[in-house]
Amino acid sequence: MLACLFIFNTNIYIGIFKMDTQQQKIGTLVVYNLTGLSQSDRNRFCRKFLGWSDKSQYSKYTYKRKGFIDEIPHVNVERAIFIFRKEDAEKVLSFFQEHNIKIFTRDVILEKSDVELLKE
Repeated sequence: MLACLFIFNTNIYIGIFKMDTQQQKIGTLVVYNLTGLSQSDRNRFCRKFLGWSDKSQYSKYTYKRKGFIDEIPHVNVERAIFIFRKEDAEKVLSFFQEHNIKIFTRDVILEKSDVELLKE
């Protein structure tokens, strides 16, 4: 067994993982931090990364505008915390570097449910 303690902002996450002798699938955990950016820069980045809902005719019609993350299979762990496939990590990291966003990354062992979500 492996125990992990992860602190992000004022939240504490504790995880206990079982290690099997089988071949494990590896993913990349990415945590981004937008402190130091103006509100308009945060909104601009979040729209590019996450997408947004666009409404017209006084909310009569709603359109989902896709963001960068909609093209890549991912697991949304928590706000600003995502898990990506190892092979998609470089594309994601380069996106963050283009926008000068502070990130924290770690390789993690995926659970079966995460592997299923990342197969898409």
